[in-house]
Amino acid sequence: MPNWKKVLTSGSSAQLNHITSSGNISASRSIISTTGSFGWIGGNGGDTTIGTATTGLNLETAGSSIYTAINNIDIVLDKLAPSKPPNLSSLALGLVVDTGEIQTLYGTNGQSTSSVITDTSPAIKPGGSNNTAFWDGDVGTLTAQRAVNDGSFTDIGQITLTTDDNTSGNLNLNITSDEDKYTGVAGSEGFWTQLQAVIGENGRDAGTDKYTSRLIHSLTGTATDINYYVEEDGLYTTITNTNTVYSSGINGQHYQSGIPYLGYNDSISSSYTCTINANSNFLNDSRYIGSTRVSDVNDVTEVKLTVGNAGTSWTAGQVFNTTASLVIRNDRYHTGAQQVEYEEYKSTSTTGTLNNSVDIQKQMSIDSWVEDETNPSDGSQTTYRSGSGTGQFPSFVYGAAGAATTFGKSFDTELSLKTANHYELQFSNRYFHWPASTNYTSYFPPGPDYSSMTSDSHNTLRWATFNLGVIGSVSNPASSVDIKLANCYGFDNYDPQTNDGFEMYLKVMDGDSEVTKWIDCNATYNGGNPGDSSDGDAGVTLFTTPGTSGHFLRTITFGTIPRTGTVYVRVGWNVDGGTAATNTTVRKFEYIYIT
Repeated sequence: MPNWKKVLTSGSSAQLNHITSSGNISASRSIISTTGSFGWIGGNGGDTTIGTATTGLNLETAGSSIYTAINNIDIVLDKLAPSKPPNLSSLALGLVVDTGEIQTLYGTNGQSTSSVITDTSPAIKPGGSNNTAFWDGDVGTLTAQRAVNDGSFTDIGQITLTTDDNTSGNLNLNITSDEDKYTGVAGSEGFWTQLQAVIGENGRDAGTDKYTSRLIHSLTGTATDINYYVEEDGLYTTITNTNTVYSSGINGQHYQSGIPYLGYNDSISSSYTCTINANSNFLNDSRYIGSTRVSDVNDVTEVKLTVGNAGTSWTAGQVFNTTASLVIRNDRYHTGAQQVEYEEYKSTSTTGTLNNSVDIQKQMSIDSWVEDETNPSDGSQTTYRSGSGTGQFPSFVYGAAGAATTFGKSFDTELSLKTANHYELQFSNRYFHWPASTNYTSYFPPGPDYSSMTSDSHNTLRWATFNLGVIGSVSNPASSVDIKLANCYGFDNYDPQTNDGFEMYLKVMDGDSEVTKWIDCNATYNGGNPGDSSDGDAGVTLFTTPGTSGHFLRTITFGTIPRTGTVYVRVGWNVDGGTAATNTTVRKFEYIYIT
């Protein structure tokens, strides 16, 4: 039987502290009198109703629950009120710095560390640089806190919020804006007041300390914390003891026109000592601490020194000794002085800074374009360089490479162009040109002394001679041949070339037997059968002259006597054509072939 404290009878009045019911509570009059007070009504057996139907917008019935009625009012208000600013709990604190100033760096423990800055007095705001406003600016308390190395949080600023203007500061906390952003907008103003706030830190020393900032609104929640670290800017590594070494057996080389060159995938050895700054707390996240390259940065692939693999620990002041192979890239040419350069790195950048005081200047011969001058078209044509011999109309001979007064020998790429009777044009940077007077003895790789180059006694020329392959056949001999000098520069605009003592001749051979004499390829055909009985007959029936650049074409006729055999073409000029392989005003061409 229930244990009643007091029995209620009809018509009586009672003072009750709390009523719990498993069913509904109903009354013929209001449960809550105008003179009394009421705390709350709760139950598991049903909903508390409003008791009397409403006559306004929502037309609630007498049986509508209080929750339903209030919720319907809230729906109407949501349609009338402007959008509410976000609660602080929906925002995250962020550092207010320029783009790129928040970095992920590499700590001494070998782990990547995010949110590292160099500002010892950072500004921290909800939304970071977006400075997002939040609710509520009229009531509650706003508190800023700080923790170090995951320790306890301490207050570093607190402001009590009222309906007055709250823009003010307390310690490290400042409210910079307190406003109704709909002020002056009819039907929208007066609903919400929003805040903008900043935590102004100071004295956050560079080091490995982890700083955590927190912002709390007593009613609208706590923003997501921000963790950050501080690193001193400008703590560069130091490079000393620089050195370069070259060895043909280790680093590689190839020969062109008697000169050894560094070609594709050959290298130079560059060594140095790199010391991490004694005050460094972090490295850049790529772990770069030093690098080496050459001053023409496209010639080699820069080699960077990194601290181990990811996860490798390190210490401030640590010393590293390293040797890098500077590998030659493809399609590069350089002859002369180059700087071997060294870059030092700081924690806040993966871009190095040159230390010019430790650079090493070296003379270098680099050519990774076409590295086999005996096949100057690099296989695109059946064109092969052979020995030129001496004089205007040299005799033919088969045989080994070497200097000779005869032409037709295979070309010796290692033989110095200063060898007696070896009056050849130089091949470099994929062009044939007059050799420069350069002493290569102190170069990487070391080469010959080409100072004071000499020339053939015939018109002081130097030559390049080519085997262009076979024309015609026994059953179908050729009455003429079209030859082309590819990609010429520095030629003149006249059909027979007049500048630089230019001469060009063609001969057809059958093995070591002469099919024709030397035919002049720089003189207009004037009848007869060129090459039939004498050297120097004019044989050009069609000229196409490139001028300053382009292809040089000649059609050479054999008159009324068709020919078959191997075609050789010999071209030469004097030093007036210039010697610089990279200069487009110098007379030069890539190769000759039959079209």
